[in-house]
Amino acid sequence: MTDWFDPTKQWDAVSGPAPDPSALSLQVPMLPFGSPLESARVLGRPDKFEWKSRREKDCTLLYATKGLRLRFRGGQLAEVAYLIGPAACAHASFSPAQPSAPDGSRLTPDVDRARIVSIFGEPDPGGSDETCLQVFHGHGVISDFYLDETGRLREWDLYPDD
Repeated sequence: MTDWFDPTKQWDAVSGPAPDPSALSLQVPMLPFGSPLESARVLGRPDKFEWKSRREKDCTLLYATKGLRLRFRGGQLAEVAYLIGPAACAHASFSPAQPSAPDGSRLTPDVDRARIVSIFGEPDPGGSDETCLQVFHGHGVISDFYLDETGRLREWDLYPDD
């Protein structure tokens, strides 16, 4: 979709890595699910802003230098994606994220299926396959772990269990 209106273009740049999710809630503390678009200003101007549907206030903010992508639906935060593997993003400024897992370890491209299961528990068999592990957390959050062709972690997506 043509990007003729970018509500983030006046935001200041903010350096630094992607914020870690809370070990308890698995939400970004400064930007919980349901937050309005304007609240993403704390992360600074994104490297790329894209409307999926301006009418429905559906957009993505790519923070390539942080290895982070945010999805807003209806003007509210609906998904947080940590881009971890080297092939997770094609943007020229991409720098992989290394978010903290609930056990305090860092999720890096070296993490494989067995390590994900040891940290987060068994994935849902109905929502998982060889390239995606879906884990339901008891506090209203779902994780999708996308693996690359070698079985290593490429992307970690978090979204509310509606």
